[in-house]
Amino acid sequence: MGFSYFDKEENMSKYHNDGIEGVMYSNNPPDGKTGAPGEGNCTDCHTGSTQSAAGTITYAFSGANNEYTPGQSYTIDLSIASGPKNGFQLTILDASDNAAGTFNAGTNSATASAGGKEYIEQSSSTGITDWSFTWNAPSTDMGALTVYYAFNATDNGGSTGSDVVYLGQESIGVVDNASITAHEKLDAAYNVVVNNDASVMNLQYSTIDQSDVTLNVIDMSGKLVYREFLGSKSQGNQNDEVDISQFNHSGIYFVSLLIDNYAINRKVFLK
Repeated sequence: MGFSYFDKEENMSKYHNDGIEGVMYSNNPPDGKTGAPGEGNCTDCHTGSTQSAAGTITYAFSGANNEYTPGQSYTIDLSIASGPKNGFQLTILDASDNAAGTFNAGTNSATASAGGKEYIEQSSSTGITDWSFTWNAPSTDMGALTVYYAFNATDNGGSTGSDVVYLGQESIGVVDNASITAHEKLDAAYNVVVNNDASVMNLQYSTIDQSDVTLNVIDMSGKLVYREFLGSKSQGNQNDEVDISQFNHSGIYFVSLLIDNYAINRKVFLK
């Protein structure tokens, strides 16, 4: 048996045994192997068998009732009980097989894009049994979505013939917007990004209608330390930058936006 390794994006290794060639991807497997409509799966390269993921692979989605709110981010966990070497690839599509949302990689995972689809996959495989990563839901309602994934469990024996490829599908519904109050929508869209090195604070939020927006910054004692009228904003996503060098004391502050009659708050550390 001979082995050869190629230093390329897939970190691909090939083995030859009695004229049979297999391909093993320790990290960054080729795209389009999730088992989604029109795609192959890991057995395109591995000579093992396929089984249903149900009962063997644990999938967990952080959204309540397995539902998403457009524009929000969620954690997805994918794991197997044990195994010396494992790998996976996952994508999320709408009913028309269009890509839905994007991914942020976690430990031992990486993202990829191909054919208009977004993928999350292993970047390390030996001794890894659990992956956790972030899915950023689409900014608009794309209806019910389907998670497609292939999970390859190997014995790390140098041959793919004993590999088992588990194929799974999970559903993600969309939160009924009629059940979300205006205040909840405003709160869900509000984010504060602090760059203490640059002495700026970035406010990201949305307005449902034409709205007057006022910023209040309050210290932990309840004292109002800063107020600014940010203007009359048209409907849509907003982004305002605030100079924080004027705050003399480092500490925790409440950054409150008053959007017409709705108050939304975030707690930040300024220094």
